[in-house]
Amino acid sequence: MAYENDAGSSTPQGRRNDVVAAEKERFGGIKWGSAFFGWLTAIGMTVLLSALATAIGVGVGAANPSETQQAAEQARQNAETLGMVSGIVLAVVLFLAYYCGGYVAGRMARFDGVKQGLAVWLWGIIIAIIVAILAAVAGSQFNILGNLNGAPQIPVTEAS
Repeated sequence: MAYENDAGSSTPQGRRNDVVAAEKERFGGIKWGSAFFGWLTAIGMTVLLSALATAIGVGVGAANPSETQQAAEQARQNAETLGMVSGIVLAVVLFLAYYCGGYVAGRMARFDGVKQGLAVWLWGIIIAIIVAILAAVAGSQFNILGNLNGAPQIPVTEAS
């Protein structure tokens, strides 16, 4: 009697399931290397999506023919709305970026995609803690952005 072929190939479905289960047992779990490259993907997507959001904001600002003082006054009056919209855009950018990073890590590791996505997030937390510790140890000595006095600034407070 021949095996019933439900798998669409020459291997019976039961045998295929056994092979996949054995592969998952051997190669499953969190793969930290895959998660690291997923984190790198997430950081790259964050940069790209942030640049896109900034370009859209600049385009909207360029379409509004107002002077610098007028734009600063509008920003002062609508500071709360501006902050909420910026926060929502940042949340969407981070969600999409880490979704892409988790997808990459899950595809690289083949099994346990949810665990790989969590590992990408853990890489982000670990590296943020390391950077915070390095910033606390180094202090303001290496604060490059604070030393740049030529960077453009938009006054948002009343004191400016």
